This record gives sequence, structure tokens and C-alpha cells, in this order.
Amino acid sequence: MNLDQMIKGGYWGTSPFSDRLMIITPAHPDNWYSGGGQFPLRECSPIAFVWHEPQEDSDDNEQTPRYFAQYHPLTPGSTTYYSDSDGDQYQCVPLARAPVANGLKGRPMPRFNDGGPEFGAFSLNQQSHSSEVEGRSHTIHLTMTNAQYDGCVDLAALSMIMYDWPRNPKRVGLAHGDLATDRSDGLWIAHKSGIPQEATNRVIKLEKDINDIKALVWGQAVKQNDTGAILVNHALRLNGYEVHTEHPPGK
Repeated sequence: MNLDQMIKGGYWGTSPFSDRLMIITPAHPDNWYSGGGQFPLRECSPIAFVWHEPQEDSDDNEQTPRYFAQYHPLTPGSTTYYSDSDGDQYQCVPLARAPVANGLKGRPMPRFNDGGPEFGAFSLNQQSHSSEVEGRSHTIHLTMTNAQYDGCVDLAALSMIMYDWPRNPKRVGLAHGDLATDRSDGLWIAHKSGIPQEATNRVIKLEKDINDIKALVWGQAVKQNDTGAILVNHALRLNGYEVHTEHPPGK
């Protein structure tokens, strides 16, 4: 699978909140529902985000993306993303495909009660995105850096925007430990870190700012698309947002 195929298969490269690029590190086909390994092809239509920790040290040695990329058929596994301690985000599985990450075991099915879609009675891997956050479950509250915190907030906010989930922190506040009795990872991130609420607040503020900017541009009666895009992008930058465009304005 080449980079062009990865992008067409659902990889996504940038965040509206950050100038960092997503780092693409594809998982081995046997570690997700690729149809090209031991698992059949399964699509993913996420309605929520689940946090994990890989039980590795918080350092400059990113073990988990390399592990996902290796062939180990007796212990398959992956998450959609990996969140590094320096704030980098790695994407390991195409967004439109199911990882081997989230299974319900001995826990009730989570509910959101916010008017949006609820989990159905089939694999949660097909209904959620997830990230391994570099660190260990019992020390993540001590080792999480400011950059890692911000990166996780951006990732959760990005997911909420991309899939238009209800602006409910619970949508980006599930832990692996909420789904299985034999897991404890993700609980501090999901329930004590403040990341889900901060991500939700960031989305709400961005939407308000964009609506205010659109109203301003409309009030100036800007009719030409290119000129309007330039003004909107400029106003977004003045409000502290990075703006990424696929093509330069006017091209």
C-alpha cells in the first residue's frame, strides 16, 4: 500500500488546531481489519473516541507504532492513533477501517444520551476511534507533558469536528478500562485529565469564532470566492488558529 492509497483509504494529514502534520505509520495488515491479513475487511464509522495507554515509558522511543507495524499474528492489535509525549500524533490505521482495539468484556455498553447515535450491538472497533497515549496507566498523570496534553485535546477536537459528534465530552471521554474488566488503561485521561471537556470547549469556541468571522465577511459584502477565502483565513489566523489549505488562494 503506497501513500496515495493510504490517503484514499481514509488517512488524514493535518489538524485545524495545530501546525503539526499527522505522522503516517501504517500498522501491519494483520493488526487491523484490512481484508489483507488474518481479519476481514471491516469499515469504521466512529461515534466516539477511546483512550488507551501502551504501558511503555514516556520518552523519545516510540515503541508502539513500530509494534503495530510488525507481524505478530498471535497477539494482533492496533489503535487508530498514537499520541507521543512530545505532542506528535501518529496515524496507524485508515480512518475508514476498524482497528483491533476496543472490545466489550464484562461491562455495560456505554450510552451518551445526547440525542446523537448510540453504540449498536456489534463490534466497537467499527464504531470508535482510539489512541494509545505514550505512558503507563498508573503514572500517566505524572508523565503527561503539556505538549502531549495539547496534542490529545487537538486530536479529540478534530475527531468531534470531522464526524460531527454532539458537543458532549463523553463522546471523546471513553477509556479502554470502561469497556473491559481486565483493562485499566485510559481511565485517568478519560475521566480526570480534563482533556474531553477542553476538547469540547475548543470546538465550541472555534465554531463561534468562525460564525463571527463569516458574519463579518458577509457584512463587508465580499462576493469573490478567493477574496472571501483570504479574508476568512486571515481572520482565523488573527484569532490564533492555524489554517491549512490544499492549494494556495487563487489557484
